[in-house]
Amino acid sequence: MFRIPKHIGIIPDGNRRWAKQNGMNKQDGYAHGVEPGIKVLRLAKKYGVEELTYYGFTVDNCKRPKEQVKAFSQACVEGIATNFFAVSVISFSIITSTLFSE
Repeated sequence: MFRIPKHIGIIPDGNRRWAKQNGMNKQDGYAHGVEPGIKVLRLAKKYGVEELTYYGFTVDNCKRPKEQVKAFSQACVEGIATNFFAVSVISFSIITSTLFSE
């Protein structure tokens, strides 16, 4: 028997490095990085984790080139929209102190 934590915090990292290693533009790595996050979400639900926090976008991320910031935001929105049923029975919030603009 093992103990399931009530809350898990995750800091995703390496999407830009992964893209570069696979001959892609850095911003293309974000779309590929969403799927592992959705898999973790499904597993957390399956095992009864009550709360999952993704620290996905920091103030330092805002200093990146505009196309990377836009690609990251788009990947997150599309990831949730595409996988809505994976997250539909949980509550989630987006917490930010940064305003995004086009």
